[in-house]
Amino acid sequence: MSVEIHGHCEPAFAGIKDAFASGFENGYETGASVAVTRGDEFVVDLWAGFADEAKTRPFLNDSLVWIASTTKIVTNLCALILVDQGKLDPERPMVDYWPEFGNHGKDKILVKHLFAHTAGVPGWKPPVPWKIMTEWGQASQVMEAQPLWYEPGTKVCYHAETFGFLAGELIRRISGLTPGKFLRQHIAPKIGADLWIGIPENELESVIKRISDIVGLDAPPSEDLGRAPEAFHCYEEPAWYPPEAFTSEFPGGNCFASANALAKIGAIHANHGEFQGHRFLSKTTLDFALEEQSYDLDLAADERIRRGFGLGINSIEFPCPSDQCLHWGGYGGSLLMMDLASKTSLAYVPNNWTVAAFHNDPRNIALLDVYTRLVK
Repeated sequence: MSVEIHGHCEPAFAGIKDAFASGFENGYETGASVAVTRGDEFVVDLWAGFADEAKTRPFLNDSLVWIASTTKIVTNLCALILVDQGKLDPERPMVDYWPEFGNHGKDKILVKHLFAHTAGVPGWKPPVPWKIMTEWGQASQVMEAQPLWYEPGTKVCYHAETFGFLAGELIRRISGLTPGKFLRQHIAPKIGADLWIGIPENELESVIKRISDIVGLDAPPSEDLGRAPEAFHCYEEPAWYPPEAFTSEFPGGNCFASANALAKIGAIHANHGEFQGHRFLSKTTLDFALEEQSYDLDLAADERIRRGFGLGINSIEFPCPSDQCLHWGGYGGSLLMMDLASKTSLAYVPNNWTVAAFHNDPRNIALLDVYTRLVK
């Protein structure tokens, strides 16, 4: 299916536009956007398709998409800023910031264990009602009551569902702000980034009109859920996307963003901590973020993943344009790659999840292949 591609693409990055268009031609896409920054500038800012399955609403430059676990990059940035300010020490126990968390042996968990996904609390046993997760205080209490699944630092298991609440409570305890509020107060307005973790009630009416429907939301995963499926099956049914998902903060998975906004978050990292005249991170903190924290078989993802502080880094399993890359993605296909060597970032957000996979999404693979060749 041919589709009209809207937006801007510099000739040197025409391959990105071609790869983006191929997703529509192959029938993988309904609506999507892709953006590439270089320095402070956008060299690619494209969008196409429709914001609903019936194809009655065009997908626009300001259409927002639920980016699932790519949200973790945004939450991770909030935490890195606190590390940079000397307020969050990766070597300290989490209970130093959150004393009530130390039940059932969790006092052994260091901050760095959480961001390496080796903390040992990747889910909830038994599963909890999703409604609890929409109330920050209740979510924190549920985390406090959880036992360790394994000794901290001994096994890697993606904390897909719990990371946001664990990191988020650290952010709240230190700054007084939940991640969504921290984002809106300290990051997004400074760089004009249109993304939201929990939409404020007073903004909901205007923002919700721009949120794209997810096509294939209820489709079963096209791949097995790794060797620890219980890390994903954490909720009693019905789970995940009720109306509360728009206004609640689920900082491991419910950011709504455009590719343009997500690329601006990536540009902060890619530009060594500074974007559009605002300094967010120091070189020292970014060097630390790139240091290997874990590299082993991830029991939830069922593959070896090499992680720095909270995010993926260059590896044989996930080759990046350079050794100075940070990356992560989300179920449904969204992705953010940040390369400090070339000072570029690539962001991609699709609304069609019917081809979604935890690995090997053909759409973002095609974009990454071109991007890597262009900036390497």
